[in-house]
Amino acid sequence: MKMKKQKIVFVNQSSGYLMVDIVNAFVESEKFKQIAIITGESKRLEGLNQQVVISHIVSYKKNNVRQRLLSWMIGTIQTLFIILWKYRGYHLFLASNPPTVSFLTLCCRNPYSTLVYDVFPEGLVLGGFISRTSLINKLWSRFNNRFYHKAQHVFTITEGMAKVIQTYCPNVTVKVIPVWHEIFKGVPDEKNANKFITLLGLQHKFIVMYSGNMGKVHDIDVLVHVADALKKDKDIVFIFIGEGWKKTIIMELIQEMNLDNCMVLPYQTVEMLPHSLSAADISVVSVPDSAVNVCLPSKIYNLISLGVPVLGIAEKNAEIVKLIEKYDFGASFSKDNTKGIIDFVSMMKNNADVKMKYQNNAKVASRHFSPENAHEFVKTFDSTNDGSQSIKNV
Repeated sequence: MKMKKQKIVFVNQSSGYLMVDIVNAFVESEKFKQIAIITGESKRLEGLNQQVVISHIVSYKKNNVRQRLLSWMIGTIQTLFIILWKYRGYHLFLASNPPTVSFLTLCCRNPYSTLVYDVFPEGLVLGGFISRTSLINKLWSRFNNRFYHKAQHVFTITEGMAKVIQTYCPNVTVKVIPVWHEIFKGVPDEKNANKFITLLGLQHKFIVMYSGNMGKVHDIDVLVHVADALKKDKDIVFIFIGEGWKKTIIMELIQEMNLDNCMVLPYQTVEMLPHSLSAADISVVSVPDSAVNVCLPSKIYNLISLGVPVLGIAEKNAEIVKLIEKYDFGASFSKDNTKGIIDFVSMMKNNADVKMKYQNNAKVASRHFSPENAHEFVKTFDSTNDGSQSIKNV
């Protein structure tokens, strides 16, 4: 039976290329009468099909915990009023940012599906923000059972996250669709042509880079100790790009150790980002011990698409470790294995063949994580008759 044409609105406070690709896949299917998006990131919607109606809410603020919570709450309230005003008859496609958006289903009678990038409240518990015995965790967990059970489709990005979701609602069917890399254009292969490298005069440097959120739980301070151990090698530079709670600590450590082989920079512009990412000889991705099953930074897919070897800082059972081992595009170490990280950086700097192997393997791996994955969401809607029936529990 063909899918009945319906209306659908996507909700993602922090929309980027992933959401743009998903929404465009629904437009291209020509199986929906009207398509809209509610987002706080209008500047990151480049390439979005012009047929899509855009409604704006407050942007996601992640400078500190207070701003995050405030932007979540304001964004959720704004989304509720927009849905009640403009999108009463639409299917809701709810991404997990803000995580509180799931509570809209208590006030809206719309059918809905959800895409879980981050599992809450588990993420708050593992991050130490609330206790497992707290009233917030108990009430939110109980609500999750209802939320996932009534969802017509539940999507997530890793098998580990699917298992965590099923701890809240054991019988729910969870569709795992891996995320994918952004399509970058005009990024040169040669270092001498890289805008980021040219701007900072890094043409003859071996670059170890961390680029992203410097949160309290990110174990990136170990890199400062690695930089201290390798400071005699003037060809190696350690670059920290981003913002967050730990940025001040990183800067203080660098100053205390009097290191001149480290640089701390703010987030790069959209135009400079692909140049900064591709400038790295090794790119570091950190996953905290507490979040091995509920966190897989999507930036790793951009890194491998650019052929950048990855150094993972995570425990053995982390999703990122499994990914690195499966496709062999780098190595991973626990945060306590400083010597292992030092040896890996030195080896990569001095062994061009191994570095080239990881670069080639990264590019091959990226073929499994292309924007074509976005069409899997449409196929799932197709597979449930007219798109208005719930997925059967298993």
